[in-house]
Amino acid sequence: MAAAVLLAAVGCADLQAAYAAVRAHGLAVFGTMDGAKLEQLKAAPAAQPITVYLYAPT
Repeated sequence: MAAAVLLAAVGCADLQAAYAAVRAHGLAVFGTMDGAKLEQLKAAPAAQPITVYLYAPT
């Protein structure tokens, strides 16, 4: 199975807040309304990391 990858668009303000949360707490969490995509990620083997790319659309 190919490595799981998630590409997520995040607003600039949200991305800056996420960086601040990671610096302060080591973790940032984003919500989604796209349950179908999350179901696909759940199918990935537990030992296989999921790469997440965040970007701010312009």
